[in-house]
Amino acid sequence: MPHIVERSGVSRATIFRRFGSKNAVVNRVILRELRKFVVELLQTIEVSAGPAAALADLLTQAVRFSRVNPAFRRLLADDPRKLVDFSRSQELPAMELARALVASIIAETDRAARSPVDNVDLADLVCHLAIAYALVPDSSMDVAGTDELRESFLALVGPAFAGRRKFRG
Repeated sequence: MPHIVERSGVSRATIFRRFGSKNAVVNRVILRELRKFVVELLQTIEVSAGPAAALADLLTQAVRFSRVNPAFRRLLADDPRKLVDFSRSQELPAMELARALVASIIAETDRAARSPVDNVDLADLVCHLAIAYALVPDSSMDVAGTDELRESFLALVGPAFAGRRKFRG
C-alpha cells in the first residue's frame, strides 16, 4: 500500500474510501493489467495460422506477460497468493472470462471444432497452464524466452487438432 500511496499522490485513507480494501485495490490493478494484455493479445493472434499455433502464441504471450509486466512481476515476487485469490474470485469471475476468451479464439481459428464443450475444456487447460507457468517459473524447459515452451506446446497440441479433423472427416 505505501507504494500505491506514493505513486498515486493521494492519502491512504482516500484509497481505502475509494476501493474499500487492499484486496480491492490489488484486484483492480490485476484487472487493469489483464485488460492491457487482452488488447495486445487480440491484436497479435494470427487467426489464419490455425488453432494450435494460436493457442501456443496465447500461452507464450501470457507467460511472457507475467514475466515482463511490472505490476505482475511485483505481485508474483511479493504475494503470489493474490493472483490465486483473484483467479478464484466469485466477485470477479476471472477464470470464467479467461476460458471464454480462449474458447472464442479456438472457435475463431478452428471452425470445424466438434462442439463448444471441447473448446471450453481445452481453453480451461490453456488457462491453467498459463497460471501455473506464471506462478511456478521453474521448468525443465527454458521458458524465459518462451520459444521452447511454444514449440513443446505445438508438438503436443498440434496433433490433437489434426486428430479431431480426421475423426470428424
